[in-house]
Amino acid sequence: MNPNCFQCRHLLIRPAGNFPYICRRYGFESSRMSMPSLVVFDAVGSFCLGFDPKEEAETPQPKIRFIDPEKGEKFDESV
Repeated sequence: MNPNCFQCRHLLIRPAGNFPYICRRYGFESSRMSMPSLVVFDAVGSFCLGFDPKEEAETPQPKIRFIDPEKGEKFDESV
Protein backbone atom coordinates (compact mmCIF):
# COMPACT_ATOMS: atom_id res chain seq x y z
CA MET A 1 0.00 0.00 0.00
CA ASN A 2 1.23 3.47 -0.89
CA PRO A 3 2.25 5.41 2.26
CA ASN A 4 0.46 8.61 3.17
CA CYS A 5 2.94 11.48 2.89
CA PHE A 6 0.95 13.54 5.39
CA GLN A 7 1.93 10.98 8.04
CA CYS A 8 5.64 11.00 7.07
CA ARG A 9 8.22 13.04 8.94
CA HIS A 10 10.05 13.87 5.67
CA LEU A 11 7.16 15.80 4.09
CA LEU A 12 7.56 19.57 3.97
CA ILE A 13 4.69 21.71 2.69
CA ARG A 14 5.50 25.10 1.22
CA PRO A 15 2.47 27.44 1.22
CA ALA A 16 3.16 28.97 -2.20
CA GLY A 17 4.59 27.87 -5.50
CA ASN A 18 3.79 25.35 -8.21
CA PHE A 19 5.37 22.45 -6.30
CA PRO A 20 4.28 22.82 -2.66
CA TYR A 21 5.01 19.24 -1.48
CA ILE A 22 8.67 18.56 -0.76
CA CYS A 23 10.21 15.23 0.20
CA ARG A 24 13.24 15.99 2.36
CA ARG A 25 14.31 12.33 2.29
CA TYR A 26 14.76 12.16 -1.49
CA GLY A 27 15.13 15.89 -2.16
CA PHE A 28 12.43 16.53 -4.75
CA GLU A 29 9.23 18.55 -5.07
CA SER A 30 5.81 17.59 -6.41
CA SER A 31 2.71 19.44 -7.53
CA ARG A 32 -0.68 19.69 -5.90
CA MET A 33 -2.01 16.86 -8.05
CA SER A 34 0.47 14.25 -6.86
CA MET A 35 2.06 13.56 -3.51
CA PRO A 36 5.79 12.70 -3.41
CA SER A 37 5.01 9.02 -2.74
CA LEU A 38 3.09 8.85 -6.04
CA VAL A 39 6.05 10.39 -7.85
CA VAL A 40 8.28 7.67 -6.35
CA PHE A 41 5.84 4.97 -7.44
CA ASP A 42 5.69 6.34 -11.01
CA ALA A 43 9.48 6.59 -11.22
CA VAL A 44 10.57 3.24 -9.79
CA GLY A 45 7.41 1.13 -9.86
CA SER A 46 7.39 0.38 -6.13
CA PHE A 47 6.08 2.09 -3.05
CA CYS A 48 8.18 4.65 -1.22
CA LEU A 49 10.78 2.94 0.95
CA GLY A 50 11.76 6.18 2.67
CA PHE A 51 8.49 6.50 4.59
CA ASP A 52 9.19 7.26 8.23
CA PRO A 53 6.07 7.86 10.38
CA LYS A 54 5.85 10.98 12.50
CA GLU A 55 6.27 10.46 16.21
CA GLU A 56 3.79 11.79 18.74
CA ALA A 57 6.22 14.46 19.97
CA GLU A 58 6.42 15.99 16.48
CA THR A 59 2.73 16.91 16.48
CA PRO A 60 2.27 20.14 18.44
CA GLN A 61 -0.43 19.96 21.08
CA PRO A 62 -2.87 22.86 21.21
CA LYS A 63 -2.86 24.93 24.36
CA ILE A 64 -5.74 26.58 26.10
CA ARG A 65 -5.20 29.84 27.97
CA PHE A 66 -7.16 30.21 31.18
CA ILE A 67 -7.55 33.38 33.18
CA ASP A 68 -8.49 33.19 36.84
CA PRO A 69 -10.84 36.17 37.27
CA GLU A 70 -10.33 36.29 41.03
CA LYS A 71 -6.55 36.42 40.97
CA GLY A 72 -6.00 37.79 37.46
CA GLU A 73 -3.50 35.00 36.80
CA LYS A 74 -3.00 33.44 33.39
CA PHE A 75 -1.89 29.87 32.86
CA ASP A 76 -1.66 27.47 29.91
CA GLU A 77 -2.84 23.90 29.81
CA SER A 78 -2.28 21.35 27.05
CA VAL A 79 -5.39 19.67 25.72
